[in-house]
Amino acid sequence: MPRRAAALAIAGLLFLAGCGEEEGGPVSAPSFDAVLPSGWMEGDEGDVDNATELASQGAAATLGVEEDQLDLEAEAVWFYSESEGDFTTNINVLAEGIPPGVGEDNYVETSLGTVSELPGIADLEELEPTQVDGEEAESIEYSAAPAGQALKFRAVALVHDGTGFNITATASEDQFDKASEDLDEILASWEWTD
Repeated sequence: MPRRAAALAIAGLLFLAGCGEEEGGPVSAPSFDAVLPSGWMEGDEGDVDNATELASQGAAATLGVEEDQLDLEAEAVWFYSESEGDFTTNINVLAEGIPPGVGEDNYVETSLGTVSELPGIADLEELEPTQVDGEEAESIEYSAAPAGQALKFRAVALVHDGTGFNITATASEDQFDKASEDLDEILASWEWTD
């Protein structure tokens, strides 16, 4: 099974700083609109480009393919303005064409299931399904310590209109509960636009 989704699900750990714009309020991405809670900032075009590049590099390395063989794009990157320490709490939304041989029915399982195979993953827990604008999404929580920094992750995966979406919140252990609650609020406001 392809491991591309694993690289997507952990992409959040690569963001250590953000250049955000306005705090809170409505945001738009290529496939959806949502509302950010107070304290969250929308990343700029450079942040989105950086997220796409980092996720593509990780996925290509994991799969052993060239980056141009991937159909992967970051649609949004959001940062929490009151993050503490060296790490900036963030949420990123990555969209990809369903990989050949995976199929829509297996995409979510593949996307979230391969996370457990990555080195350094701990405390993996499956969560109750959630709704994203009327569509069921699966999610997991887990921990990792890239570069010795303890972080927690919540990855949400679903398929919409033939495209796989991976939405990942990444925070320090102290800020994770707040980030997860804010992610729930964002998902509750989500509206597909395509």
